Amino acid sequence: MKNEAPHRVLPHQAVTALQLAAATENTPADPLRRQKAIEKTTQRIKQQYPQFFKIKE
Repeated sequence: MKNEAPHRVLPHQAVTALQLAAATENTPADPLRRQKAIEKTTQRIKQQYPQFFKIKE
């Protein structure tokens, strides 16, 4: 992931937060830890930057 250019649609803070969430490692005690971190971060970003997300009707 370090070789890839950052996403240009979302603000830099949102991209960084998602990258950190994606870097979360699963553990034997919590095999869904990474997925939970990404979902939690995505929800927070949707609240902070709703203009970047489509509303489902």
